[in-house]
Amino acid sequence: MTESLTVSRRRYRPVIKALDAACRGLETCRFPLGKLDRDSILRAARRSAKLTDWGNEDFLEPMERMLRSARSNELTALARVFTRQASIKSVVNRLEVEAYVASHPEVEQVPIRRPLFILGFPRTGTTLLQNLLSLHPERRALRFWELATPVPISPDLEL
Repeated sequence: MTESLTVSRRRYRPVIKALDAACRGLETCRFPLGKLDRDSILRAARRSAKLTDWGNEDFLEPMERMLRSARSNELTALARVFTRQASIKSVVNRLEVEAYVASHPEVEQVPIRRPLFILGFPRTGTTLLQNLLSLHPERRALRFWELATPVPISPDLEL
């Protein structure tokens, strides 16, 4: 039996409020956990990945637009922390992909024939459709780790 949304909200709302209050408190103490500026996010990503080359810089302007939009909205302190961490993870992924392609240039020669892109709003059946299409013996769906961390984490996961 599943829990209703109302019961779920009652259970998690105090936890979320407490986490948000903690984030606000840390911001007051000058810990920039939710700092949404491009340069600090880029520095954090480079530090985390221990890499510096992210290839061309075409992503910087859209990233700045996204961050400007996030700053102009009244996000909670916790939402700012999540937005910052997601932004850092995206740049880390870019750094790791660039490093992987530089050390394995053959991956750019792997043919991808007739890819399918499934796009849709949440809760509209996109996951069901992806799972259904992945059952075809001549198709392959992305694994979760490939979406979250697009660089093989182990040599046995490579091509």
